[in-house]
Amino acid sequence: MQIDLHGVKHEEVARKVDMFVWECMQNNIPQGTIITGNSTVMKEIVTKCLQDHGLSPHTFYTNGGKLTFDLV
Repeated sequence: MQIDLHGVKHEEVARKVDMFVWECMQNNIPQGTIITGNSTVMKEIVTKCLQDHGLSPHTFYTNGGKLTFDLV
């Protein structure tokens, strides 16, 4: 499952990521991908949001404007 954050304002990112993580959990999706684009700030915001949920992106999937994480 994935979400694309292109065009989302930085102040809206936390809410979008929270909703996405919740949706993944509710649907027993074991892995999610968040498309951030190449913005370093956007990646930092998304990484912080994931950490708030006790999650972290795979270090080998943080290239190319995407962050992938496991829910299990």
